[in-house]
Amino acid sequence: MKLLKTHQHPEEILHKLGDTIQFFLEEHCTLKLLFYFVFYHCGVKKQPKTFAFDHCFYSLDSALPNFASQKTVFECLGQDILDNAFDGYNACIFAYGQTGSGKSYTMMGSPGAEGGIIPRLCNTLFERIAVLQSPPALTYKVEVSYMEIYNERVHDLLDPETTRRSLRVREHAVLGPYVDGLSQLAVTSFQDIDNLMTEGNKSRTVAATNMNSESSRSHAVFSVVLTQTLCDTATGVTGEKVARLSLVDLAGSERAVKTGAVGDRLKEGSNINKSLTTLGLVISKLADQSSSRPNKDKFVPYRDSVLTWLLKDNLGGNSKTVMVATVSPAADNYEETLSTLRYADRAKRIVNHAVVNEDPNARIIRELRQEVEALKEMLKHATGSPVGEDVHEQLAQSEHLMKEMSRTWEEKLVETGRIKSERHQALEKMGISVQASGIKVEKNKYYLVNLNADPSLNELLVYYLKRPMAGMRHQALEKMGISVQASGIKVEKNKYYLVNLNADPSLNELLVYYLKDRTLVGADSSADIQLSGLGIQPEHCIIDVESGGLQLEPLRGARCFVNGAPVVNRLLLGHGDRILWGNHHFFRVNCPKSSVLLYGCETWLVKNEVTSRLQVFVNKCLRRILGIYWPRTISNARLWEMTDQTPIDKEILLRKWRWIGHVLRRPDNHLSKQGLKWQAKGKRRPGRPRTTWRRSVEKEAASTGLGWDDLEAAAQDREKWKSFLRALCP
Repeated sequence: MKLLKTHQHPEEILHKLGDTIQFFLEEHCTLKLLFYFVFYHCGVKKQPKTFAFDHCFYSLDSALPNFASQKTVFECLGQDILDNAFDGYNACIFAYGQTGSGKSYTMMGSPGAEGGIIPRLCNTLFERIAVLQSPPALTYKVEVSYMEIYNERVHDLLDPETTRRSLRVREHAVLGPYVDGLSQLAVTSFQDIDNLMTEGNKSRTVAATNMNSESSRSHAVFSVVLTQTLCDTATGVTGEKVARLSLVDLAGSERAVKTGAVGDRLKEGSNINKSLTTLGLVISKLADQSSSRPNKDKFVPYRDSVLTWLLKDNLGGNSKTVMVATVSPAADNYEETLSTLRYADRAKRIVNHAVVNEDPNARIIRELRQEVEALKEMLKHATGSPVGEDVHEQLAQSEHLMKEMSRTWEEKLVETGRIKSERHQALEKMGISVQASGIKVEKNKYYLVNLNADPSLNELLVYYLKRPMAGMRHQALEKMGISVQASGIKVEKNKYYLVNLNADPSLNELLVYYLKDRTLVGADSSADIQLSGLGIQPEHCIIDVESGGLQLEPLRGARCFVNGAPVVNRLLLGHGDRILWGNHHFFRVNCPKSSVLLYGCETWLVKNEVTSRLQVFVNKCLRRILGIYWPRTISNARLWEMTDQTPIDKEILLRKWRWIGHVLRRPDNHLSKQGLKWQAKGKRRPGRPRTTWRRSVEKEAASTGLGWDDLEAAAQDREKWKSFLRALCP
C-alpha cells in the first residue's frame, strides 16, 4: 500500500478517498483505516507501522458511509459476547486508551439512543431471556455486582454499608480472585439493572466527592452472572450453565507533563498509570506465552495491580475477552495512539482457553465442604500456634464461601430486597432522592445537587439543608441539598447563595449552596459547606449574612481569593464576586437584593460598543448600495436622510430610557427600582463594575439639565416624560 505524505499545515484534515479514510496528523505522518487494517506512519522512520484487528470503527463524521454508530459497535462486539454467555462461556469487554479518547462513551454511552455497550448488552440479554425461557424446563437467573477501583482500593457501589470503606481482594484455588464482601444482587429485568447502575453511580459519586476525585480517575467493573437451569421433567435431573460477563470501564492513561498534575492528582494519576502499565505488562507476557517463544519468562505479574488481579481469568484464563482500543487522530497524541495500538496488537495474540461452565455450584460446594472438613481436622492439631490462626481465618473464609454458594434463589431475592431497603434508607438519610421517575425535591427547602465530569454520574444526588438543632448536629450531608427540575435549577428569591463555576459549560452553574446567617466552610464534618481537596483546611473560612450584605472572613492560613486577589482579612462581598477556595473550588456570589440591575449598566456599556461597530457596518452597506465610494464623501447624517434610516444607537437609547421611566414609576420598595437607585460605597475592588445604573443615568441626563430627583418627578407624568425623551433623543 502506498502511504501518502503531506506538507500542508499540521492541522487535522479529513479526506475520503474511495474505501480509505486518511487523517493527516502532522508533516510526514499519516493514519489509514482500510478494511480491518490500521496503517500508522511517522516521517521519522522509513517504514509504516501496520496493525491488524478484527474490526476498525470510524466515528469522526456521521455523514460518511463508513461511520460506526453505537448500534454498529454493539452489533459487532456485544452480540458475540451474548452468544458466548448463553453457551456457558465467561466473557469480558474492556476499553483501553488515553484520556478523552471515548472509552466511557463506548462502554456507557449517553442516555437515550446513544447508549453504549453495557446498557445495550443488558437490555438485549433480557430480550433473549423473554424469548428463550420456558419454565420449568429452562429458567434463567441474572445477578449483578458493581465495583470501583480507586487508588488501588476496591469499593462496592451497590451496598451502602461498604461504599465508604475498601474491600479486600482474595484468591481461592477454585473460584480464583474475588472481592471479599462484594454484594451480588439478583435482578429480574433490565429496569432493575438500570436502577442498580443509577444507584451505584450515585454511591460512586458520593465516594468520589468525599475523596476529591472524579469518575474518570477510577476503574469501574460491572459484572453480570447469567445462570441457566435446565430441568428434565421426566427424570427430575437438573443442570446449570453459569457465565460471568465482566464489563470494564478503565480510567484513561495520562502524562503528568501534559496534565500538570501535582499532589493528590499526581498520586491518583500514578496509581492509574501503575495499573495500566501492569495491564500492559500482563498482556505482553501472555502474548509471549501464546506465541510459544523459547526461553521466555513464564511468570505473569497479575498481583502487581488490583485491576489485573481481578481480571486474571479474563486476561489469560477461562474467558472470551474483547479489547476495545480507543485512539485519537490528533498529531499531539501520536505517542499515546501508537502505544494503544501496540497494546491492542499484543492483546490480540493472547490465546485463552475458555470452557463451558456447566453446573459448577454442586462441584464447588462439594470441594468447599471437603476443604472445610480438612481444615477442621488440621485445626485440631494446630491449636494455639501461629499456624492455627491462619487455619482459623482460612476456615472462616471457606465456610463463608460455602454458605454463599449454598443459598437458594429465593434467599438471594430476599437479601436483594433487604439491601435495597437499607440502601434507600441510607440515601434518604443523606437527603438523596431515589424516585424511579427521577429526582423529586420538596419545595421551599435548601438543597444542593452534585456535579461530575461523567454524564452518567452528573446531577444524581440531592442534599437537603437543615438548620443546626440545639445540642446536636446532623450528618454533614443532611445539611446540603439541591433541586434538579426538568427546566433546570430553581432557587428561592431573596436568599443569599453561592453558585459553582466550572470550565465545562455543561457543569457550570449547576451547584447551589444557600447561605445561613453564619456559614462555616471547610473540610471538617461539622462545616456547613463541606469541601475537600488540595488547599482546603478543616475550618477554612466563615461567611456572615449581615444587614450590610455578606462578610467573608478567611481563617488563619486559608487559601482564599476574591476576584483573583488574595484575601487575608474580613471582606465585604458584592453580587457577582468570584471566590476561589483551595486550589480548584470556584464559586460566584449571588445577592438577590442587588442582583437585578447591579450589572445592567455594564451590559449597556458593552452593548453600546457593539452597537457602534454595527452602525459602521450598516453605513458601509448603505454607501455601497448608493454607489458612494472614496474619494467621494458624505456625512452620516446626510446618508441617513437620503435613505430615511434611524441610527441604531439612537433607537436603542430611546428604548432604554422608555424602560427607565417604567422602572421609576414603580414603588420604592420594588426590587428593580432599588437596583436602579443603588450607589456603590467605598473604593471599587477588582472585578466590580466601573459604574452603576444611577451614575450612568445621571450622566446621560446631564445634557438636559435634569438631576435624579427631577427624573423621578418627570417619570410620574407620562407627558412630561415623553417631552424629556424628545429632548434627549431628538
